[in-house]
Amino acid sequence: MSSFTIIMLTVVQKIDKELLGSLVSAGELELNDNTRWWYNALMEAPEGMLEVTWKATEGRWEANKTNLFSIPGWVRGKMCDSMGYQDVDMVACHPTLVAWMLRRMGKNCLLLEEFLRDRRGLANKMGMAEKDLKEKVISAFNYEECPSWDRRFVPLWEAIYGSGGLAEEQSRMEPELFSAPLKPRKGGSKRPENKRGRLFNRVLMKHEGRLLGICQRTLASLRVDVVMLCHDGFQVSTPYPEGICETLGQACEEAYGGLGMRFALKPHVTVNPKRIRLEG
Repeated sequence: MSSFTIIMLTVVQKIDKELLGSLVSAGELELNDNTRWWYNALMEAPEGMLEVTWKATEGRWEANKTNLFSIPGWVRGKMCDSMGYQDVDMVACHPTLVAWMLRRMGKNCLLLEEFLRDRRGLANKMGMAEKDLKEKVISAFNYEECPSWDRRFVPLWEAIYGSGGLAEEQSRMEPELFSAPLKPRKGGSKRPENKRGRLFNRVLMKHEGRLLGICQRTLASLRVDVVMLCHDGFQVSTPYPEGICETLGQACEEAYGGLGMRFALKPHVTVNPKRIRLEG
């Protein structure tokens, strides 16, 4: 019997059909087998209003139908800008959660703590781009075998998957997450199969989902409408109160003592990456 509580959230998204149609007319958006399914679903929204229900059980929130989160990021960005929506993001969500869980075990990974404190400075010190540093840190969470590609990240991997590490500790604390069968992997994944990494990721997604729930309740108390849930963030309607990121951080801190989760307002991506590659 699952010990998880099902949480549901119903929102209404505004769909700018005129903008969506103009992207097709201008040739920016090509309708094919990969795009027509979500394009038609959004264009069929009654009076441009799409009611979507998100449900969370043991991990990430999942929507009951095609919505703005289902579409390519650059199209979503244009649509959200048109509707006046604001993207609110958890900064380094999974690294923050891993560092918090390690501290609760009495462990401290200096590399991870420095990554959270000064990512740019650490990237400069290690002689790599910030995005490459982030990829290496996330890879240490996801790969079951000890990474040989860069020995500097081995201490982080060992803190998670080594003897007496975080994954071992979490498997004892939350056996239901580690015993439930894994879903088949989606086709096209280039990462090697990593059962333990995928099981450990369930723990991170569980906390990620709970944090989104805390944020949603906090925003509801401020009378701010959440219009879309993402994996580690959400879109809210404007206007919203000043200091919203600090308020959300404080709410998460009250529920997760010592977490230190930070939030940031992010601009939407509105340029088709294919166009960037062509022009480049």
